[in-house]
Amino acid sequence: LTFIGDWYALNGVCCALNGVHFLLCMHPALQDVASSGPGDLIFWSPGQPLKLKLIHEQSKQALGSTGKRLPEWGAQQYEVATDRAVEGGHTTWHVDTITPPALSANSTEEEELKKALMEKYSLEEEKVDTEMLFWEKLIELQYHMVTAHGNLGSHQFGAVPQSWPLIGKTLPYWLDEKNNAQVTLIGNPLLWWFGSASLGVFPAVSAFYLLRRKRMVFDIPQADFMLWWTGGVLLGVGWLLHYAPYFLLSRVLFLHHYLPALPFKFMLMAVVMEHLLTWSRQVLNRRFALLLWYSYYVVTSFITLCCVISFIVFFPFTYGYPALTRDQILARQWKSTWDLLIRV
Repeated sequence: LTFIGDWYALNGVCCALNGVHFLLCMHPALQDVASSGPGDLIFWSPGQPLKLKLIHEQSKQALGSTGKRLPEWGAQQYEVATDRAVEGGHTTWHVDTITPPALSANSTEEEELKKALMEKYSLEEEKVDTEMLFWEKLIELQYHMVTAHGNLGSHQFGAVPQSWPLIGKTLPYWLDEKNNAQVTLIGNPLLWWFGSASLGVFPAVSAFYLLRRKRMVFDIPQADFMLWWTGGVLLGVGWLLHYAPYFLLSRVLFLHHYLPALPFKFMLMAVVMEHLLTWSRQVLNRRFALLLWYSYYVVTSFITLCCVISFIVFFPFTYGYPALTRDQILARQWKSTWDLLIRV
């Protein structure tokens, strides 16, 4: 680290422990110098946030914190290790304070060196305007959020949007250090699948009603039809608005991105089930109507019982308790694409 006037010049190569060389990448105000090679200089002016990434030159792994504390012999300090995920926040080092060396009496020489280095890299002292209007701040924040999300790469637990309705992939959050107790986003599979079925039942039944009504055939009263139509369309559009935009994103996505759309699907499932009861009441044949009512209650009771059993079976993945054995976890892996963690 070289102190030149009110600027700091950081060498492109930083020598770490045991002589291992790390390429220094910086994320300050000057983005165009962030990928400078060995021997180049990067400038930083005090008062600006300084973030560094230490990337090993040969293996391209970044130095970061694992989040774990060392034992007593390590004075309870946080453990440091390298990671291939260089874009992660755990590999970003924040510099709080830098104590500059005492300035020499020959400040003119330092100014000339600073000027020469700035001319070499075509740099200018940035004048930061801290006064911003509300809309300027809003637009800038939106821009940074969009660009930050666009740079996210792949992930082993990533899931494409088309797999979400049927839980094509799960998302592990936590695994106990001693056993298989874990928190994994898997939901209630049967409830998710029944809800996804309602997404197909509603448009199919609605198309049937609309075609019949076009021919002046009214299977149900107007009030019941409007209740069915307005409720289903409202919930269906709500589900679609919270689900479809993810198909436009190129960044890595996870199952938890589907959670905002999930309640709309469950409420649409309730609309479909309620409408089946309403429709059965329109049957004029008394004997056939009783058969439909009994069938409706049997089917709804069966679906409810299946969902309750499914909740009990997958309860440990939601609350992290109790810890399951290896065989119990494998028995619950209904899909080969599910990521259920097994330690022992």
